Amino acid sequence: MKNLFKKLFVSSLIITLAFQYHPQEAKAYTATGFNAYYISVGKADCILIQQGDLYGLIDTGNTTDLAVVENFLDRKGVTTLEFIIITHLDVDHCGNVTPLAIEYNAKSIVYRELSSTAQEKLTSGGYLDRYNEILGLSAAKNTNSYAGRSLKFGDATINFYSRQASFIDDNDPKFNNVGLSTRINLDSLIFQIVYKSNKFFFLGDAGTSANDYVSNNYSAAILKSDVLKISHHGMSANNTVGIITSVGASIAINSASPDFATQATTKKRLEAANENVKIYETWNIPSYMPADSNTYTGILVMSNGTKVTTYGVYNRGATSCNKTKFN
Repeated sequence: MKNLFKKLFVSSLIITLAFQYHPQEAKAYTATGFNAYYISVGKADCILIQQGDLYGLIDTGNTTDLAVVENFLDRKGVTTLEFIIITHLDVDHCGNVTPLAIEYNAKSIVYRELSSTAQEKLTSGGYLDRYNEILGLSAAKNTNSYAGRSLKFGDATINFYSRQASFIDDNDPKFNNVGLSTRINLDSLIFQIVYKSNKFFFLGDAGTSANDYVSNNYSAAILKSDVLKISHHGMSANNTVGIITSVGASIAINSASPDFATQATTKKRLEAANENVKIYETWNIPSYMPADSNTYTGILVMSNGTKVTTYGVYNRGATSCNKTKFN
């Protein structure tokens, strides 16, 4: 009788557990906030974003930055990237797209698709080679990342505001004397990441015409953001009054080297748009810290959905990293 009872109990337990286990309902992420890590790669851009246990990458730094980026991602425990967003074709933004896409199993590459006529104009600067490199990646997916499109990233949403038409083959007479490298910068993907009530804005290396398109076509209420990754390593020609004023960020990050510190005019525009703005440079992290001798590897802006907090990130031991809150 005892054995029969035991058998019935075990059978009942197995059936109960079987009905409680729903693998198809398992969440792909844990909603524990949104983090943006602005990796210190000198005059280049590489930003790791995290929502729960999902990771994405915005630009990949220069070819000389590969070991720095790999070390940062490894210390964060990144094994898979939901996507790599390539803002534009400058080597200091997409120099490591192939090794990082392969090594970290990137599920997709977000980039600006160019028409055949635009591709024919990529005659210098290695731009065509880099464009073809992106196309050759198995993860390459043009997500139509221009105005009105969006991507989901866990509980965050990425909204793109760049105009659809490329500046590379724009025949408007006002662009007659605009060189290819400037047009490449104008083609930068411009987007905003929204996590609950906090917003992060990214300009790539966009310049006047690209910025004006966005600020003229979208209200300040839409563009207003807590955090701004300022354009083109702080150059005033790329950080125009219209876009700076519309975004009105309280935190501005410049990914740059000491010889590309945020230009004075850019600082004045940021301060005019928000008198309380804090401007941080990825090369100068110790100056924002309490007395500390750590070697810092990036700036972390962390959102809990209602407020943002800024930290310096530094290596800890051989395999991990830590953070210290800014003053």
